Amino acid sequence: MKKWMQSVGVPFLVAGIFGMMIGPNVNVSADEPTAASGSGVTIETPAETPLGAAVITAAKKASSLKQVTITWTQSGEAQGAVIFRKSEKSDFAEIARISDGTPGNKTYVDKSVKAGKTYIYQVCVFRTRADGTTQVQTGAKTASVKLVPGKIKGLKAKKRGRKILVTWKKTKSVSGYQVYTKVFVKGIKTKYSRAKTQKGRSYKRGMLVHGMKYGFMVRAYKKVNGKKIYGPFTAVKKRY
Repeated sequence: MKKWMQSVGVPFLVAGIFGMMIGPNVNVSADEPTAASGSGVTIETPAETPLGAAVITAAKKASSLKQVTITWTQSGEAQGAVIFRKSEKSDFAEIARISDGTPGNKTYVDKSVKAGKTYIYQVCVFRTRADGTTQVQTGAKTASVKLVPGKIKGLKAKKRGRKILVTWKKTKSVSGYQVYTKVFVKGIKTKYSRAKTQKGRSYKRGMLVHGMKYGFMVRAYKKVNGKKIYGPFTAVKKRY
């Protein structure tokens, strides 16, 4: 035996023994059965099909200011969509999960909102992998909604005899309007003060001084559960 080992060579013998233990590198396809992926064995898994995406197309508030309707387009190989929402003082949190993976236009109505608040929405498609983990779309665009009445449109100020007449267009589904006014005085900083709260769409200001400039701001409001929710101001100036 000693002579045989000397004739064969120790390095060759050691390499042969370790080659039997470890074996050569082998590529195994995922659809071919294998007992285990031992040392030196590589398992090739098939590439995942694209998840797809959800893209918000609209986020609209109801005239009641009590709900928001989200619409989006959906594509890809998803199982459904997750709807996330955040407010001014909170982070994104899941509010609904839609188990509809078919491509096309989708809609969700969020009724758990409060008038006067601003909400930001994000819709992401998802699917469950074979290993039980969930894959969720990343980087989806967001849409924000502020639950207040719309901005006043068509605000105008005209001279009418010894008065200035301020008029504006009707804002849908509101309870009334607030009118603020001020006088511009050169070299002096003046502030707007509330002149009237009313339901009509016109306001007259008298007691005018010739050559002075007057400013007017108008905003709509809506009563929701006994509380007035105000929209943004629209301003106009007029010299008498």
